[in-house]
Amino acid sequence: EISECLVGSEMCIRDRNTCYNLNINMTERLVVIMCEKKELSFSIFMLYSLADKWKMSPAKVYKILNSTGILDNYIIKCYDVLHTQGKEYLVEDITDYVREKGVNV
Repeated sequence: EISECLVGSEMCIRDRNTCYNLNINMTERLVVIMCEKKELSFSIFMLYSLADKWKMSPAKVYKILNSTGILDNYIIKCYDVLHTQGKEYLVEDITDYVREKGVNV
């Protein structure tokens, strides 16, 4: 559950029987709403996979990916190609990309 940053509005995204709470502002909410369910599910999968690898909360991973533009401009935008790759490759690829953006993870 993503619950560390309860500053603004919360959004509940339902994927089957699991509810993920993301603290996002109205601009970010529009991006999430415009995202198709398959892209959203994949994004959540990546948030949790990266959180596990980086030993941090999914909320913190979300903030990093969002602030660097990687969530919108890579994970969601390139869903069609990325979702065909294995989890280990994706985690390493995105980790390298985040580091190229100057974030220490």
